Amino acid sequence: MTSQVQYIACFSTQVGVCMGVIAIMTGNPIFYCAGFTSLIIGVTATFIGLSKK
Repeated sequence: MTSQVQYIACFSTQVGVCMGVIAIMTGNPIFYCAGFTSLIIGVTATFIGLSKK
């Protein structure tokens, strides 16, 4: 797993979680979309990183 992919996966997942928390606190659907997208990017980057060992 390359460090760049690992960094993207970690960062995107953290952003997704933060956006999710903000969405729950504010009830703003824009944050739900942003958080969900970030989590998908994070999970995808994780799978790419794991498959390229």
